[in-house]
Amino acid sequence: TYPDLVEDEELRQTKQNILSHYFKATDLVVLKNFFVLRSGDMFTLVILSYTIAMALFNLPSWFYILQLLVWRFIHSFALGYILHLQSTEGWWNTQFSQKGYTKQEAFENWKSLYNLTLLMTHTAFVCCFFKFAEMSTLWSIFFEHFFIKQAIGLGCIFLNVWSSWSTFKVLGEFG
Repeated sequence: TYPDLVEDEELRQTKQNILSHYFKATDLVVLKNFFVLRSGDMFTLVILSYTIAMALFNLPSWFYILQLLVWRFIHSFALGYILHLQSTEGWWNTQFSQKGYTKQEAFENWKSLYNLTLLMTHTAFVCCFFKFAEMSTLWSIFFEHFFIKQAIGLGCIFLNVWSSWSTFKVLGEFG
């Protein structure tokens, strides 16, 4: 790749040292590297299980839509606003520093929060899809407009997952 051609060995080694310091191969990425004794992983599992369990009940449709919108808002706008504050004022690190934590711990918490909102956004999309996917008969699936709605819904879910996966492939575990 181009960066490999223009970077010298010392710069490449420095970058690798920084990456290995901040980004561990054991970080939770969606559910990869799940460790049952790590509290953040257990918290993620509890919220995920609760959301899936709630999807098994016959709750009103607005509940699923609201859940989807809330998680998407948190993932896109709330985290985006936190990133904006961090880049302009160093807000995220300051909040942790005031409580006696290090920048490394602040970053570890950021990665956990990002992973949680990403996972819950995908889960909310899937739960909402299954709430509205009333597969009553084979006839209605293939010959009515309902199939088009399902295809569009699944397409949106796969687009969301694909964009996250593409980001992960490009940026790695620190994206």
